[in-house]
Amino acid sequence: MRLLNARVGGWSLEDRMVIAERMGPLAAVLRENPDLRPHVLGVVADDLRRQTGADGRVRMAAAVWIVTATVRAARLERESLGDTARQDQPDALHPQHGAHRHG
Repeated sequence: MRLLNARVGGWSLEDRMVIAERMGPLAAVLRENPDLRPHVLGVVADDLRRQTGADGRVRMAAAVWIVTATVRAARLERESLGDTARQDQPDALHPQHGAHRHG
């Protein structure tokens, strides 16, 4: 397991503001409180300017944990054989074998 820190995005400030205004929780707040729009958008634009690089693109900090795993070959083989055996049995809920599953 390892942590990956990155800067993601690459939008122009104008494009990022459009995204902020139209999507996500900020958009909902602005729709419900139109009187707050000028102040809130000013604060958001100021923050995004601080995250704008020399190339004029907004890139925001992000982090994710990268998790990898391995399965021992013997266990993988045993499970694969079990899966194959189950596939040979008709499924009563499969459309070709009878009832249809809904929901």
